[in-house]
Amino acid sequence: RSPHTMSTTGAFHCMLKALLLGLIASPALGQAQVELGGGSNGWDQQGWYVQVDGVMGGKSTGDLAFSDSNLIFSGTINLQGGGFSSVRRSLAGNNDLSNHAGILIELESEILSSVQAPLGLHLQLGDSKSTYGYSAAFAVPFSSPERELSRIFIPMDGFDRADRMGFVCSSCRLDTSSVNEVDVYVLFQEGAFEVRLRSITAIAEKPSFEFLASTPEVSMTSTDVSGLITKTIASGGSLWDKGYPELCIAIYETTARQILASTGSSLALRSLACVGLREASIAASKNDKGWILRKAFDAVLADLSGQARTADSGYPSAVQGAWLPAPGESSDCSSLNESVGTAADLSVDESIGSSFEGPFEGKGISGYNDLGQYFVDNPSECAEKCRQLSQCRSFDYGAREKVSGECWLSTANRASAGAAYTTWTLYDYYERSSDPSDSNSDIISPTSSETEDMTFKVDEASFEGPFEGMGISGYNDLGLFRVDAPGECAEKCLAMTACKSFDYGAREQVLGECWLSTANRESAGSAYSSWPLYDYYEQSNSGGIGNGKRSNDDMMNSGVTEPGQSDEDGTFPVMVAVVCTGVVGCLVGLGTMFLYNKYEKKKKSVAFQVEGPVAGVAEGSPVDAAGSNPTVVVVGQPVQKMQKDGKE
Repeated sequence: RSPHTMSTTGAFHCMLKALLLGLIASPALGQAQVELGGGSNGWDQQGWYVQVDGVMGGKSTGDLAFSDSNLIFSGTINLQGGGFSSVRRSLAGNNDLSNHAGILIELESEILSSVQAPLGLHLQLGDSKSTYGYSAAFAVPFSSPERELSRIFIPMDGFDRADRMGFVCSSCRLDTSSVNEVDVYVLFQEGAFEVRLRSITAIAEKPSFEFLASTPEVSMTSTDVSGLITKTIASGGSLWDKGYPELCIAIYETTARQILASTGSSLALRSLACVGLREASIAASKNDKGWILRKAFDAVLADLSGQARTADSGYPSAVQGAWLPAPGESSDCSSLNESVGTAADLSVDESIGSSFEGPFEGKGISGYNDLGQYFVDNPSECAEKCRQLSQCRSFDYGAREKVSGECWLSTANRASAGAAYTTWTLYDYYERSSDPSDSNSDIISPTSSETEDMTFKVDEASFEGPFEGMGISGYNDLGLFRVDAPGECAEKCLAMTACKSFDYGAREQVLGECWLSTANRESAGSAYSSWPLYDYYEQSNSGGIGNGKRSNDDMMNSGVTEPGQSDEDGTFPVMVAVVCTGVVGCLVGLGTMFLYNKYEKKKKSVAFQVEGPVAGVAEGSPVDAAGSNPTVVVVGQPVQKMQKDGKE
């Protein structure tokens, strides 16, 4: 099945995307804006017209009206013989938008109802060089008790779906220098609809937090949330199965943001929405996004109903692992506040002050981001995390596109990094104006002769271990740190109430890695297994297997193995699958193919069974030749620092 199919037993559903949520302030549109519809010049009432599926024998309807600066597009979608309705306009001449950042849509929100899903739409651009239309998906947010003005920004590279009369071209690209048509589609969402558009404008600069749709705050009970998710799945899942994953994801992320912006729902529930959005924002493919969102929705519905969550084996490897908060627990997701969605919550840069130089736009340090990665709302929050660490001298902030909100802390600065300070198009670099006081006093090189005499020793009364060559896979959910010794890793674990164990990189390439976990051997089960380069430590009072220590041999003999992992010896095979789209070539070094990186090992792709036909695969095609239950190998992992350091 697709990750979005609603089973007859009410099995749980899909959702979420993109990090953080909030209102985006009106950007300074500047002189280079191009009004494609509405705005200061109003709507060209003679130029806009309706086109429905009657041209294909369908029975859908569409009506067009203009009132109070709005274009009001309404009608009914009938799935018998067709399934779409649209409004469109041919533009005067060829409009060169190649130097524009994207399209800003202003529209009125819909009144919230728990019996309906957000309405998904395609904004489609045409050019004079092609007969295809190029679409990007968005969805109408909810508000209550009245409609509110919302803004949604779509980057120009977001118009990546090329189709014509239902035929999709994967290699076609929009010629942004010759845009001559703009259309708005409602597709395959049965029933009545109404859309109130205020303006469609091409803007030269990205607004602050351009990846965030404007989401009004609404009051929602647990029943409201459950009903909204259920309807969202029914609508979005149907679109996914019809070959429109972009629409599905747009609808899911809008529902997720709605939950995150809600009042009346619990902090734990909003944490699930936030973490799901965060993980989806760094997913490597649309398919991964769909599964990430599905898993987050599954958790929401399971927790609301008091049932056990779907087992990890029910998901592809790209989304497996304990990255969601446990039932009833909240997350440290930095975008989650008691008050969300206000302009003040999203202020940037002003609070950084004189303690940092920057931003140095499009720059960063490669290979020295050794103090961890975080997800934040703005550069100011990343700067604050850097201030809290005496070793931190700089940080790289993900300022654009899919890396937005990433915060990478570093012990290096431009002087010490040398040539490693270089161009990173999607990141901005910030550096402390002067070295933090005593910043070097507690930094000891792993190769220092003093290492043997350091007091970083594991407190035997607090921890069991080391269990050499062992570790927990998929549960290292409290972060990665670089340390000098296992005792230092133990101190970090003791400083976190949720930490029950850690995996310490004790050998070769992973030496000094410190992976903190909320799991222990008992709760991790088969995820506790052989990792030859790591040693495992567990808090003695973590509620683990027992007071008596068990040897590695005891654990291995008890049948604990990792699904898909060889039992023959301590080695593990590594297979790297690289998928490239468009004309961009991919180069993967042999060293990358055999990385012992802990995160990559835990996220390696495995085969899984899909029930029913694969969404988007026609019957009788080569992929379907194996029957209705083909084995699908999921490739493509969330973007991590290893990929950043590999340079796109």
